[in-house]
Amino acid sequence: MNKEYIRHGALDIKALFTIEDVTVKVSERLAEVENNMTVAQEYLNSEEPTGSCDCLYKGRIRHCTTFKYSNPHVPEYSVHDISRIHKTKLEKLVEQGIFSLNDVPEDFELSEKQKKQVVAHQSQRMEIDISGIKEQLNTLKFPLYFLDYEAVGPAIPAFNGYSPYKRIPFQFSLHILKTPTGELEHIEYLHPDLTDPSQNVAQLLQKHILPGGTVIAWHKSYESGVNKEIAERLPEYAQFFTEVNNSLYDLKDIFHDQLYIHDGFHGSASLKKVLPIIAPQLSYKTLEIQEGGQAVDAWWKMVSPETSKEESNKIANELKIYCGQDTYAMYVIWKHLMDL
Repeated sequence: MNKEYIRHGALDIKALFTIEDVTVKVSERLAEVENNMTVAQEYLNSEEPTGSCDCLYKGRIRHCTTFKYSNPHVPEYSVHDISRIHKTKLEKLVEQGIFSLNDVPEDFELSEKQKKQVVAHQSQRMEIDISGIKEQLNTLKFPLYFLDYEAVGPAIPAFNGYSPYKRIPFQFSLHILKTPTGELEHIEYLHPDLTDPSQNVAQLLQKHILPGGTVIAWHKSYESGVNKEIAERLPEYAQFFTEVNNSLYDLKDIFHDQLYIHDGFHGSASLKKVLPIIAPQLSYKTLEIQEGGQAVDAWWKMVSPETSKEESNKIANELKIYCGQDTYAMYVIWKHLMDL
């Protein structure tokens, strides 16, 4: 895809793609591919294999879907979950038959963050840096705006002004807390059809996010990136989105920086790992839509002309519940940290 291409009117197919001669690169890999084909064919023609797959030497995020079946001796939370563990270190542990975090030797070479994760599991104790958390939260200015986007970045630009993979911000949720003891307000938007939502999103956010406060996100680079892309398409809102990005605070940092460590996070600073520990009553597992990829698929289906009005309304309600939970979850976590 030519990422410099910007759609204006009908798609210019020639401009949309870049052409590169990869004959030499392909030729260099022929032998490797042919060998893999032979191995694959032998595998398919054989009896069901036994023993571990080579995912045993990879971090959890790179495991195949049958890892648990092929490696029943590996705990659900294991050395494969150590945050950002290097391949060579993981190999050393696996070669020694160390899979449980409880068995990681005290003198095994790990980064400070990795050691804290392992110790938290071995001791089954929380580690909370109250002063560090207080220092971060004291920088926040009211009103507080808890913001979350749902967006899709298709390879083929769907609307004018878009380049390949630029995000369509089809939904946002915004919880607003004007004072420490004030009532929590909620503003939401879900684009109802297959048109560019940028104008509506920008207009509504500018109406409700006023200068002087702090905009809170989880993994703020995502919200910041969406804001920049909207500003590029709508220059009249560029100053507003620049101000929003300048006031962004990432609530995830408290957990990423390990100011709050809990074994239940499994070494992750993901909202869906942190929330069940801090607020177990707020579960994504009960929702019809539980993560961003599902939200994207749901919106495409919602705006499809082949979807009935009844089904479209049902999907819209599910999308609003999911996105609304993301920002409410941030508020609940912030409130928990403030109470500490």
